[in-house]
Amino acid sequence: MSSVERYLLPMQNLLKLLVLVSLICAAVAQTSYSESQPSNSTTCRKGRFVDFDASHSVSGSVRLYQLPTSNASNPSYKSGLFLDDFSTDKGPKVYMYICSEFGPPIKPACPHVLLCPNPPWNDEDPTPEKTYIRKHCERIITGIDEYEGDFNYVLTDSDAAEVSANAMKSVAVWCDEFDVLFGYADLEGGSACGLGDVQMSGSSPLLLPLLLTAVSTLAALFCL
Repeated sequence: MSSVERYLLPMQNLLKLLVLVSLICAAVAQTSYSESQPSNSTTCRKGRFVDFDASHSVSGSVRLYQLPTSNASNPSYKSGLFLDDFSTDKGPKVYMYICSEFGPPIKPACPHVLLCPNPPWNDEDPTPEKTYIRKHCERIITGIDEYEGDFNYVLTDSDAAEVSANAMKSVAVWCDEFDVLFGYADLEGGSACGLGDVQMSGSSPLLLPLLLTAVSTLAALFCL
């Protein structure tokens, strides 16, 4: 074996090792967390996550369900949340909240700051999203560790101390570090579990942002 071959052989082995490590890391990164809703549960309310603004992304669906306890002589129910195909942006101190009100109007996209109205959520404090979280929502987990997959949360008595299953109207993803609402899911239904039936009333919360976006876009085109 020549000196060149003796030099290249360790380099080739090192390269193979690096490729193997890269493949393992890529496989781990693409693996999403997977749980399932309990088979003996009943879905009460459900909804789909929407982005609050164009800066953050949250997707997937959520179902509020009831789970019977094992006490046959005095039957009762626990509540839980199942997140299906859930995905959210990463961030510091990102939490899941359950809320007794529907989510705030979605922030409309704006083609140019000079063409946008100055909505109250831009400069005023508290903003609608802060009011929504602080007055109507309750944090249910210490922090989101997995940002993609299927998740099941059985709500404890402490979780539902302020927002009971009957009062629950939405589920929100909130960043405590920067007071930013990533997105939320409004819930509908309830009669299947004997809960009060909840439905979104009036216009869709997407309608106003879409109208404002359309007006701003037309204004931008006329100003070109």
